[in-house]
Amino acid sequence: MKMFRNVILTILVIATLILIFWAVNPEDSPEWTGFGTYNGVEGETRHKTLWNWLELIIIPVSLGLFIWVFTTFEKDKNKIIEDEKFRDVTLDSFMKVMTELIIQHDLAGDPSAKSIAIAKARISIALDQLDGARKGQILQFLYESDLIDNKPKFKLRGANFNYAILDRIILVEAEVRGAYFENTSLRDSNLNGSSFNSCSFKNADLSNSKIEETDLGYTDLTNAKLRNMDLTTIDFEGANLTNADLQGSEITQNQLDNIFKKEGIKLTKTNII
Repeated sequence: MKMFRNVILTILVIATLILIFWAVNPEDSPEWTGFGTYNGVEGETRHKTLWNWLELIIIPVSLGLFIWVFTTFEKDKNKIIEDEKFRDVTLDSFMKVMTELIIQHDLAGDPSAKSIAIAKARISIALDQLDGARKGQILQFLYESDLIDNKPKFKLRGANFNYAILDRIILVEAEVRGAYFENTSLRDSNLNGSSFNSCSFKNADLSNSKIEETDLGYTDLTNAKLRNMDLTTIDFEGANLTNADLQGSEITQNQLDNIFKKEGIKLTKTNII
């Protein structure tokens, strides 16, 4: 529907521009438009021209078009507001349930299998319904609640953090294995000592982040940006760095030799030691 509306608006804009051009340059306009001088036989009844029809319909059409555009704008605006409210409610509900599980059911200590199952379900539902910024809030909450430390009570395998905004996040010695971080922004973050083994970071941006002693084994870093970083202590075993951008970073030759896939990898101004 939105695409159809845009096509119609484009056609109307082009048609309007053509009409304006003919009105400004009447001698260059076709005779049937009625903008130029009439060269017909004197006394002969002239057929209605485009200008005649425009005089009849321009006001109602303009009014109808204005109402249509205004109504559409209001609908889009209301939808955005409703979507934001829905996301706020979803995040609030997630926080309340998880807080109850942590406080009343010892989710971070010795949780029951039932509590873990509920937590996994709530995390999965929330991540599928929230936007990038709120996904970042969820991950930070899980970390600060000691749920994804180096000995996590439950795994986040398959978790959908795609398009999440995680800039400047702190995940020191965290464990998030098998999750999806595609098209995610992780710039200027502290990921020291963490494990992201078997995660997907396709098109992700980790530039300027601290990433010492981090496990990126068997990760998919296709088209990922790892600019201006110290990569010398990272475990890249089995990783796919096809077309990854390592410009301005530091890496060892041994690491490069052992990377599983590295076709098209960008090493401009990269310090290889």
